[in-house]
Amino acid sequence: MPIFRRESELEPSRTGAPAAPYRDRPVMNDATTGATRIAPGTEIEGKIRGGTDVVIDGRFIGNIEVGSRVSIGASGRVEGNVVGRVVQVAGAVKGDIQGGERVEIVASGKVEGDVVAPRVVIAEGAFLKGKVEMNERKAARPGGPGEKAPAASEGKGSEEKA
Repeated sequence: MPIFRRESELEPSRTGAPAAPYRDRPVMNDATTGATRIAPGTEIEGKIRGGTDVVIDGRFIGNIEVGSRVSIGASGRVEGNVVGRVVQVAGAVKGDIQGGERVEIVASGKVEGDVVAPRVVIAEGAFLKGKVEMNERKAARPGGPGEKAPAASEGKGSEEKA
């Protein structure tokens, strides 16, 4: 087994097909894992919707609604509602948070808003100004945070009045 490779072994072949070393090398970055990342020092205003992971290390103004994981890093700031399967807050959120499975506020996290999820973890030292509602549902409620889910008895056997 040679210790040094020739440069031609590392470059793509002349036919356009990559050489073996590139084919077998895994590439791990946000682009290939499908995560959307807002880097430190970046400020974005708008709306994020989709099914991939979201990592906020900068500042985001607007609502986030994804079917995957939302991570707000220690330097991350969000002004708006956050909906995700799993939401982890190490930075700051001003808005309601809704988790389909779990919401976790770590020691450095600061949340000003209501939290709704089947499981809620609040670490010692974390800051929360709002209410916590732990529900048994596995998926996030339709309508997003802040809206009340219809009561179980509504619409059953009752007549609408004109």
